[in-house]
Amino acid sequence: MPGKRLNDTMEQRVTPTYSVDTQLGFQIDASFPRLEAVLEDFPDTLMSGSMQRALVRLTNRTQQSCQNIMLWLSHPSFFDVASPQLVDTDEASAGLAESQSMYVYSDNVEATSEVLAANVLRDCSMFVLAGPAIASDGSAAGTECGVKSHALIPVETLGPGESLLVPVWIRGDRVGAHTLSMAIGASTTQSTRALTTGCKMRTRKFEIDLVVTPSLRVNAFVRPSVQNPHERILGIEIENVQSGLDIQLVQSTFTSGHYELLPLRTGTTPRVVQIGSKQTVNLMYKARPRARDVQAQPEQFTISALQQYIFAKDKPTAVPAPIRLVHSNAVLGHQGIDSTHSSLQAYIARSQAHRRRTMLCNAYPLIPEKFHSALFPLYETFGIDFVLFWSETGGKGRTGHHSITGIDLG
Repeated sequence: MPGKRLNDTMEQRVTPTYSVDTQLGFQIDASFPRLEAVLEDFPDTLMSGSMQRALVRLTNRTQQSCQNIMLWLSHPSFFDVASPQLVDTDEASAGLAESQSMYVYSDNVEATSEVLAANVLRDCSMFVLAGPAIASDGSAAGTECGVKSHALIPVETLGPGESLLVPVWIRGDRVGAHTLSMAIGASTTQSTRALTTGCKMRTRKFEIDLVVTPSLRVNAFVRPSVQNPHERILGIEIENVQSGLDIQLVQSTFTSGHYELLPLRTGTTPRVVQIGSKQTVNLMYKARPRARDVQAQPEQFTISALQQYIFAKDKPTAVPAPIRLVHSNAVLGHQGIDSTHSSLQAYIARSQAHRRRTMLCNAYPLIPEKFHSALFPLYETFGIDFVLFWSETGGKGRTGHHSITGIDLG
């Protein structure tokens, strides 16, 4: 392909002459870091809802320090990235891998607890593994991308020859065959500009093929309460679609800004709930309002932000205030799971944020995605999020959870 037409000399003007085309050429900067990335123990098949730990080993193979190490995910609801750690030996990395667990079992799970949670709708596709200091809410400080990054920073730089071990949990979020993409990037300049498109980075992309097979089918239905018009009866229908595999239910957890859910137990309700192959179980709960007078701050925030977005000249930039959530737990097995104060709660929140952002993109295609965090909160006051934890009674002893977000009691 010819380059630019030359017109400097008489000969070039008489005889059409073109320069060498360099538009498709590129230069390799030798000062850029060369970060070796190795994926370990990544599965190719999972049951829906189950989680399996894998590892990403990052090693700096250059003589310069690597900074602003980041990881991007195409399917955030399929991954949970734990805090990475520096390792110097294989024994240390093996001990780190064995010491971490996603599900923390406990004998003292509270039936009801209140937690003040952040209500910002973040983009959960990017994680900062090493870089500058972070803000108190876990987002990168001093950047315009604070609402679209999660920081898990053990160190600010990765020196020459050092290795960083990143535990990654993979979950079968949806049934079917999926191609999951993961990209890892780093630069030699420690700056918050690494979170923007203006920073030059060396990246590498991985594609992971994953097949998710069905395990449980979970549905929710709502019935009115004959005893109290302010209450509702919420039913959860659970069907074991596996053949020759029994599944034991461990715990049900509801999260709401307005309702407290209590299990409706009878004298025949078993202490341990186990679902046989191709069997169906219904769990019934009573949804009771915590307070009659509700401010509905998330809904008020959305109304004000939409009015400013439509009528005002300046677009909204503020984010919703934290919301006080009520966690209602019902232990269905011998032990419960601490889903409120463990890293599992952060993963569940990120998964819900990803689903909500996808829903908003489909419902409001004319609103750019960059304004979603300034218009819509993560949690609504009257919505209910449900998580069901389960374990396999035989075979590989797998564990997992299913979730339903945004249950409307009407």
